[in-house]
Amino acid sequence: NQARKNIDKSHLSTRLRFDIGETNGKPFVTFARYDLKPEIVIPKALEDYKTPKFFLFQSCKKCNILDFALERLIKLGNNAPNNKMYKQVVTSK
Repeated sequence: NQARKNIDKSHLSTRLRFDIGETNGKPFVTFARYDLKPEIVIPKALEDYKTPKFFLFQSCKKCNILDFALERLIKLGNNAPNNKMYKQVVTSK
């Protein structure tokens, strides 16, 4: 919830999709960032957003998939404007 609030404060038109998964026992999370098209003021459908950009974060060791996913979400929300992960996922162009 804190991550969502931090993103809404600085990037109101940006939306994120969060997916979790596992390969060979090692969990990963994927963030997909959706930005509004320049001519759209109020989005009404998924077509009002540009093609998403994907960001993959994978664990280098086997661990609980839900713990890893929650840890990534918390890291995204902590100290958001000065956080490297936040800058990469939300503000990079």
